[in-house]
Amino acid sequence: MNVSTKNPALIAFLIDRSGSMNDKDPESGLRLSEIAANSVNRAMYDLALGACTDQSGIRDRVHISVYGYGDRRAPDQVMWAMEGLPESRGWVPADKWVTSYTRIESQTLYDGQKRYEVETPLYVEPFAQGRTMMANAFRRIGKIAAVHTRMHPDSPPPIVVNITDGHPHDSWVKLEDAAREIVGSFGRNGPVLLNIHLNPGSDPLILPACEPDADEDKYAYNMFRVSSLIPEWMKKNASEQGFKIEKGARGLIVNAGEDLLHKFLSVGTGITGLTPTE
Repeated sequence: MNVSTKNPALIAFLIDRSGSMNDKDPESGLRLSEIAANSVNRAMYDLALGACTDQSGIRDRVHISVYGYGDRRAPDQVMWAMEGLPESRGWVPADKWVTSYTRIESQTLYDGQKRYEVETPLYVEPFAQGRTMMANAFRRIGKIAAVHTRMHPDSPPPIVVNITDGHPHDSWVKLEDAAREIVGSFGRNGPVLLNIHLNPGSDPLILPACEPDADEDKYAYNMFRVSSLIPEWMKKNASEQGFKIEKGARGLIVNAGEDLLHKFLSVGTGITGLTPTE
């Protein structure tokens, strides 16, 4: 799969900004909203370095979209999350977003064994306030993915990464309908929908290939149904991160902690699985 200035990829982040994201991770002591924002900032920085800059300067190979849901400042509680940049069509080209960080900050990260400091540009700030309006966010990004696909029919499939700590405020049926709007917005390549559930301290479910038992874990069962199959290039990224990949694996991690979230984002957005051609 190729990504280039002629055929740029769209990577969209949906971040749960409901009030429960104020809860703290017992291991790192960070709020879940901070963990989510930190991870998205790191993923964007990796994309800036790995795909969008070279000796000639910034190359427009990756378009970025970031929305928070649960934000009461918006009527549907879905809010553009890259402050300082216009929402425009719902995404930002690399020549705009790569240098749009508000500041560079030293972040304390926890890999499950030790803490370490990383200098990271901040594109997104932590925020937690309203309800888990996940279906609204899915519907919004489905429309955006459809427009991007029409404008860039030869680009890689749009990648949508959803980070949440809870259940949708609407019914699971409405969420599944909204998810179908995302994966149905395709041209030659269908969008990929990945879901991450933050619940540090619980045993994680990682990239499952079989539908979880609804009686044992209704949440995992429902999230499995709205997660996409992992494409081949993403399987390669997952294997390099040490994940065991089975046939039919879905882009889902339930009960992720900080380190697992970082790894999963590198699987889902890691440009090593793409080939910059220009």
